[in-house]
Amino acid sequence: MMADRLTAAEIETAAADWLAREDARELTTAEQAELENWLGLDARHHGAYIRLRAVSARLDLLRGQQVQNVPAWRRWGPVAAAVVLLLAAGLAWRGQPPSTPQVAAITYETAKGEMRRLTLDDGSVVEINTASRLRVAFSDGARQLWLDQGEANFQVARDPQRPFTVHTGGGTVTAVGTAFQILTDADAARVTVSEGTVSLRTGTLAAVPLTRNHEAHMTKTRIVTRAMALPDMERRASWRDGRLVFAGETLADAAAEISRYSQQRVKVDTAVAQRRVGGIFRSTDAEGFAQAVAASLQLQVTRDADGTLTLEARP
Repeated sequence: MMADRLTAAEIETAAADWLAREDARELTTAEQAELENWLGLDARHHGAYIRLRAVSARLDLLRGQQVQNVPAWRRWGPVAAAVVLLLAAGLAWRGQPPSTPQVAAITYETAKGEMRRLTLDDGSVVEINTASRLRVAFSDGARQLWLDQGEANFQVARDPQRPFTVHTGGGTVTAVGTAFQILTDADAARVTVSEGTVSLRTGTLAAVPLTRNHEAHMTKTRIVTRAMALPDMERRASWRDGRLVFAGETLADAAAEISRYSQQRVKVDTAVAQRRVGGIFRSTDAEGFAQAVAASLQLQVTRDADGTLTLEARP
């Protein structure tokens, strides 16, 4: 049956079936591709898939217990339509996830230029970038994390009974088993997905799914998504190898990025700030970056008393 002829009940049943398969075992590569294709056929597919997962996870939290021996999505499959009615009636939870941990959280921080790799209690792996702060609070019913500042890459261990939710300055990112990267500040976040699918939520907006090789910019009022080419995905992840890769960024943006990693700041005179930069640089080598860019763009480097480097036009 074509996607545009499916009824709401049929879509909910199909979503429940996908979630039951994910719950039973890890999807094969072909099945993952089939799921992503199904999600992309119709916005209603996305909504049903995210809705059912969120409802089950929230009900488990409200009950304060896990139902043993019966996978969650096998229980929900036969009553998917009933769940939709509950949602429409406003009886299901629609609030924002907690902004503070409900159980004691462990805090991880990195200094400027420092990167840290963690294996969490559930087997998930997190790589924390420079000048970042991450809090982790796991319970029987949920895996909650707060990226208060900075950047991190998450390789999430599969656990359909405990969604993995990261709270950011722009909203929340929820996954079950996938890989994604977040850069956040107090009011916004950039999310890049390298594997699987995540659910994005901000403010009062409906959840937005984000699939592999896509990126989203979230603020407290909007979510904007776009597809990413493979070279751009690789550039996004280059910090994990201690490198920064620029391919046409403005000199001002490149200098700001290199300054995130080094105690030595790089400034750019406004007269040359819009010139374009390309190349691969060590993330902590501000001096090397400044000298290489100056040679390439025929600029000069001046040094302030505090060691700040300024790129400007030659006289």
